[in-house]
Amino acid sequence: MSALSGLILAFCVTQKFDEFAAGEFFLFLAILGMLSTFFRIGLDNVILKNVGINNSKSNVSNIYAVSTLAVFTFYSVCLALVYITKQLGIAQEFFEYKYSFFLIKVLPFYSLNIISSFLFQAQQKTFLSLLALNIVQNLSVSIYLVLATKVDIENLILQYQILAILIFIAINVFIYYRNGFPNFQIKFEAKLLLYTTLSFWVIALANQSTIWFGQIYAAFYVDSGQIAFLSTAQRLSSVISLMLMAVNMVIAPKIAYFFKKGAISELKSLVQTSTTFLFVFVTFPVILITLWADSIMTLFGKQYSEASELLKIFCFAQLINVMTGPVGFILGMSGNERTLRNVVIIANIINIVVGVLFIPTFGVYGAALATATGMIFQNIMLVYFVYRKFSFLCLPFFKLEKLS
Repeated sequence: MSALSGLILAFCVTQKFDEFAAGEFFLFLAILGMLSTFFRIGLDNVILKNVGINNSKSNVSNIYAVSTLAVFTFYSVCLALVYITKQLGIAQEFFEYKYSFFLIKVLPFYSLNIISSFLFQAQQKTFLSLLALNIVQNLSVSIYLVLATKVDIENLILQYQILAILIFIAINVFIYYRNGFPNFQIKFEAKLLLYTTLSFWVIALANQSTIWFGQIYAAFYVDSGQIAFLSTAQRLSSVISLMLMAVNMVIAPKIAYFFKKGAISELKSLVQTSTTFLFVFVTFPVILITLWADSIMTLFGKQYSEASELLKIFCFAQLINVMTGPVGFILGMSGNERTLRNVVIIANIINIVVGVLFIPTFGVYGAALATATGMIFQNIMLVYFVYRKFSFLCLPFFKLEKLS
């Protein structure tokens, strides 16, 4: 649903604006996604793991209060450093970006909304998790675009910012109304949350870099219209991973719980069922999208037919992503954060190297190639390390016991 709401938003934006204006908005979202990962400081996955292990019995109010305090403290320190660099005349390129102050104002609220989504996911409240993630925000902005008669990109970004703040307020009211206010155990919860946050922070940053680096780096070499083509193709391909996202939302806390209880046989059965189901479910849509990529892209406008080859590249990477199932969660929820971190970092380095080599020459095609290469390498290596550590292959139709 999250990816689908993003696709709906992309469709509404491309129908309302030309490709150059749409590209500006998509670039804003890419930068916001990268920076929000930085400001979440790894708390999202730490919460998912610890609350999942405790089978949703953690003190929700304490955990959310610590997260809010940590994010706003870190944000304030970074904001002070930004102000100092501005006064010293350093990093002027950031301040020359015309939407930089929109980014500054929305970042802590947007980041905490995503953290709350992971908190709800850990409690197995999937619907609330999806709403907090960005479904409400994407769909509300889409409705605004449909109803508005006159709107420009700056106004659209302002509405996006306001919605993030309103959703943040609603989440706070809901959490503290349902769970009460934080108590004096908050120091214990802070220690629990912050102990393993660094590894998850690095993992999240590297993952987001793999996803968004191509768009951001390509913006230095191509116009905003090309960025719109690239972003739309990438968002459309993410529909392929919809079922993987849905499955991960449900089974991630269970993976942490099974490892805590030592129920490896139940884990293997869960992985076998989910990976086989995912592969069967997505293969046919991938074939259809690949065959009719040109026609599908023209739904966003005739000029978007240029992005059909980009869509094919992203679809292949997403197919590999879905085939390998919840490999990242298996390592991350089982105490193997370091292995997961190292693989993700190496994949991101490969992504950056390929991007730096090919984007200046091939533009958005180089960006798509870089993103796809990073994703495929990461998933294949994660399958290998799951097999090495737990003696089963996280692939559809494969026998789970270690091969002789």
